[in-house]
Amino acid sequence: MTNIQDTSLVKNQVHRVWKIVAVVVALLAAVWLSATASFEFNAENTRFVAHVDGFGIKHNCLTGYTIAAYLASAGTDNIYNPSHYLNTTTPTPIHNSVQSTFTIDTYHYPPPFLILPEFLLVAFGDFFAMRAVWFIMTVTCFICAITVLAWWCGAFRSKPQLLLFPILLCAPTVHVVLQIGNAHLLIIALSILGMIAIEEDRFILGGGLLGFAVAAKLWPAVLVVYLLLQKRWKPALSCAVAVVVYALVAFVFFGPKPYSAFLTYEIPRISNGESFSFMSSLPRAIISNMSIFGIPQKLHALGLLSTKSVLIPPVLSWIFTVLVVVIVIAVGLLRQEETSSNDSNKLISAQLWLALLTLVQLRSPFLPWPYGVITTLSLLFLLSVSARGWKLGLIIIGWIILSINVPFTFLSDKAEFHLIYTLLASLFIFGAIIAGVQVYWVRFRNLHTNALGIS
Repeated sequence: MTNIQDTSLVKNQVHRVWKIVAVVVALLAAVWLSATASFEFNAENTRFVAHVDGFGIKHNCLTGYTIAAYLASAGTDNIYNPSHYLNTTTPTPIHNSVQSTFTIDTYHYPPPFLILPEFLLVAFGDFFAMRAVWFIMTVTCFICAITVLAWWCGAFRSKPQLLLFPILLCAPTVHVVLQIGNAHLLIIALSILGMIAIEEDRFILGGGLLGFAVAAKLWPAVLVVYLLLQKRWKPALSCAVAVVVYALVAFVFFGPKPYSAFLTYEIPRISNGESFSFMSSLPRAIISNMSIFGIPQKLHALGLLSTKSVLIPPVLSWIFTVLVVVIVIAVGLLRQEETSSNDSNKLISAQLWLALLTLVQLRSPFLPWPYGVITTLSLLFLLSVSARGWKLGLIIIGWIILSINVPFTFLSDKAEFHLIYTLLASLFIFGAIIAGVQVYWVRFRNLHTNALGIS
């Protein structure tokens, strides 16, 4: 009886320590978010945010989203033509309001994504008001996602280390993504919230959240494929229905022209890399591209490849595609058991979701550093909960490396240094994916084997 009481006392003390540390980390994250918010509510106030050679304060992805929504609602034939965004002779009202503050971005997402910026454009009209609301919406969704994820995996039960989840909001890369108004954080948050809702048998909610992520960015569809392979027909169907609904809503709002342009113009240009042709010519783009296709460009820039690679090498494309398919099928066919009642199983499942999302993102032609590392940062955080010794040390080193904005000049301003740095970071990304898949495979393979043995 005394031993049980002593064990319970130790556990309570451990939980208390983690709670205190979590409060400190949360306060630090709140201060940092306040600094970022000061820039989001006043674009002239750049004192407390990362400049990243001007990228962090001048580049703004929301400009591209908003202009695309404006063009689509105006019935423009091809909203994906770069001439509507860069050096245009017929500027939109968004061009006129932001061109002295931000550089204009282009648009590359499927038409259903435009539902969000169109709603904000109609509701607020002013780009800078939209920008503030977009920031609030993104931050709220991301905080909800990491909070719910930590709770679902046992932060308040068996895994108090997960109480440190606010540390994700202490990563400089996360704040740059918020500064530039990119949708990546929002899509990741919706994907994770959708999967947790599905695991809790709330299929309509889960399908609606994950369905929008799929309709808006396509790559979260890997999670729907995973559900299909698991023979979880109801959540997969709810996602499919949601995707169709969002597609129809966008069709009603914008008509067939955006879809026609996406299928006949944008997809071919994305497939051959033409939409991101700068990724092989601009030094900054070469350094920051964390896509699998960025590796040959970096090796050539370092002089390790004698011949400059094409934008999308066919052999590399096919090999990596086959690898993605094999991994998704392998883990998808491995049926889970008792996931919803076991914190360890929940944690392992969440690690797999993030590993799959990270893996499929690497197949994109261009995956810039700030938002291209977010899922890996989240995955490494989850992996750290069960890691010990040298593995935990590697995870911490990898997390720090991926959390720093690139390029940074406090160590070196040479391009070669940053090329090597991002190649090293790629190793940590691949390592995290392998770890997430392996842990899932070992855990549920053993459960499956034991179940067969019992039967």
